[in-house]
Amino acid sequence: VGFLNVLEVARKLQVKHLVYASSSSVYGANETTPFSVHDNVDHPISFYAATKKSNELMAHSYSHLYDLPTTGLRFFTVYGPWGRPDMSPFIFASRILAGEPIDVFNYGEHVRDFTFIDDIVEGVVRTLDRPATGSEALHGKDPDPGTSRAPYRLYNIGSNAPVELLRYIEVMESYVAGLEDAVASGQEDLSDIASVASFFISRTDTEVDRRLEEIGTDQALDLRGKTAVAQAQVAYQHFITTFSGPRWDALAAKGAQVQRPLWASTSTKNPRYSETLYVDELIGPNTVNTMPDNTIEAFINHGSVSRTIDANPSSAQSVLESVADLGIDLENVAQVLEEEGVASFVKSFDELITSLTAKADSLM
Repeated sequence: VGFLNVLEVARKLQVKHLVYASSSSVYGANETTPFSVHDNVDHPISFYAATKKSNELMAHSYSHLYDLPTTGLRFFTVYGPWGRPDMSPFIFASRILAGEPIDVFNYGEHVRDFTFIDDIVEGVVRTLDRPATGSEALHGKDPDPGTSRAPYRLYNIGSNAPVELLRYIEVMESYVAGLEDAVASGQEDLSDIASVASFFISRTDTEVDRRLEEIGTDQALDLRGKTAVAQAQVAYQHFITTFSGPRWDALAAKGAQVQRPLWASTSTKNPRYSETLYVDELIGPNTVNTMPDNTIEAFINHGSVSRTIDANPSSAQSVLESVADLGIDLENVAQVLEEEGVASFVKSFDELITSLTAKADSLM
């Protein structure tokens, strides 16, 4: 009833463009990922989802009957400062700090696509000045849920980086437990605890570029050499969010250091790319870049020194969304690179031990 009143007011006032909040919950029992507005959403699994779908259907009716441009934004689990206390990040953190058990459902095997509030706001702002228009592409005999002849449109607003619930809990538990252990052992000064979070850079482009070339379209080929930098720049935004605010300030007061992003594998593997691509575009405070000698020499000769890591985060997010829209699973890319990286490190370590053992035996 509430949304119907909104539609009626918009109709009577001849609103030029009505933008309203929907939810990713409408996808319900759909198991096809990544979710698309072109998917069928006829199987909601909660009353909340059913009401959101009802809103979308009413909006379409008004768009069709009264030529009212409407755009629905399906938000994917929004988080950030001043978030609702009943959201999972706040519930999990408070229970971890209180030493209380965390209730999980479906054995913790479901996933959530978390979207930072700033990205939601940007999505809304970008939509406002772009009123929905009708499309003649709709086929009445086989209608596409994401297409209409009426001025009606739907968008997914999310990061397309789903996080498995149990993994999410494990990461927070490890972080908080580590700090608690340090304090419990009498270490009030946390300044000597240091950590980095490593990211494969050039190897990310190597894997994603391979998949883009398999797709082979002009759009796919134009995205080659862009994913690694974009992924690192988006990760830096999460770094800023994590290591700010009252909770982090309390730890920083005890001397805690931020966990710095470390850019690994920063020599370019593709000769078509600049030798300093993975250095020039990833410069910023509290970052580490493990450059090999040839990359250091190239940067000294013709590198560009300026703060670039957070110069255009919205553009970086757009690149990742474009790659995902082509069907490339960035979560799978990360898994492949992690498995290959661990295997490579194990092999190198085993070879080192074998070499040292042989050398020791020869000296005995």
